[in-house]
Amino acid sequence: MASTENRFFAGIQSSFISLAQNSENQGFTFGLQDYGIDGYSMNTWSLGYGRKLSTRWQIGAQMKIFTLNIQETANQSEFNLDLSLQYHMLDPLKISILIKT
Repeated sequence: MASTENRFFAGIQSSFISLAQNSENQGFTFGLQDYGIDGYSMNTWSLGYGRKLSTRWQIGAQMKIFTLNIQETANQSEFNLDLSLQYHMLDPLKISILIKT
């Protein structure tokens, strides 16, 4: 999936691309987002992985890197890691735990 948008009068540009690969027991994701206006830009990279351990248990992880640039003022980067665990009790009841850093 990909999209791009330009708002010419406001000078705002936004772009996004994501890819996903699934199999029966696991999946991978990749995403890139770029947003900017004169002198300001924000970028996000993400990489994710999920795996089915059994008919009831699933795990997943996602890594994100954020970059913020403000012209002549600040540059900042941040790294986040999300971990998840899910238990499928009964249809449609699932219990999940999400740890975000």
